[in-house]
Amino acid sequence: MTANPQVVPGIFRLSFPRIFDFVPGQLVALTTDPLVPVRFYSIASGSGEPQVDILFDLVPQGLLTPRLARLAPGDTLYVSPPFGRFVDSEGPSFWVAAGTGVAPFLSMLRSGLREGKTLVQGSRTVAGLLERGLFADALRERYLPCCSRKTPKGYSPGRTTEWLTTNPLPPFPASSSAAAAAWWWTRGTSSSARGPLRKYHRGNILLTPVMKENLFGKTIDQLSAVAQIADLPRFAARQMCDWLYRKDARSLSAMTNLPRRAPETLSELYDIEPSAAGQGDGIL
Repeated sequence: MTANPQVVPGIFRLSFPRIFDFVPGQLVALTTDPLVPVRFYSIASGSGEPQVDILFDLVPQGLLTPRLARLAPGDTLYVSPPFGRFVDSEGPSFWVAAGTGVAPFLSMLRSGLREGKTLVQGSRTVAGLLERGLFADALRERYLPCCSRKTPKGYSPGRTTEWLTTNPLPPFPASSSAAAAAWWWTRGTSSSARGPLRKYHRGNILLTPVMKENLFGKTIDQLSAVAQIADLPRFAARQMCDWLYRKDARSLSAMTNLPRRAPETLSELYDIEPSAAGQGDGIL
């Protein structure tokens, strides 16, 4: 890797030479050691830039991010090929992101996607609005920052979810063509944030709620967290584990002994991609 500055307290921007092509919005799996489980991060740099940038939050008790934060230029980093379908195209889009979740939109902007794009960006503080200057210059009046603590003049108070529930939204085109307009949402996966998201999903707009996580490769503890996020019983974690690693399930609908609405609920946030999780890592 080539750089790893702490851009604001607790948030780092890790960089390494680009050795692959990617579509803005895709992600990679990272680790510092083959024995340490990988974590998935969206690419934050432009598709034509010589370096790949990754934004990550330091979780002091986490398994990987403290190791990532200690990396120095020249250290070895294990990186998978890019993958994922969280991509946008030319034309109007409405982006919503908080914290490091802005990374895929930063990649899209740095790759030239800016015409007709609107971004609602949230953080507790102004400092946490990553690359706010770049977004403000590029999007101008279509850049809508939100701060949930100290709110400067011209910024909306509260979280992005509050902005979504208190501001009128333009209607989605009757054709519902993704080429005409798209709605993208990047955030953490706390269940408390899903209320406004579900409300708008039922309306006359198209909302892609989140870059879906891959269930395949998750441990039983991680699947327990998934069950909690999806409001499923605790025993659902072991059921999912059984389907993934013993019964070789390749779709959520195949998990027939889960609670009736579980596949539909899980599909909002998760997917099963064994090939992505099993790809051989590249080494830098």
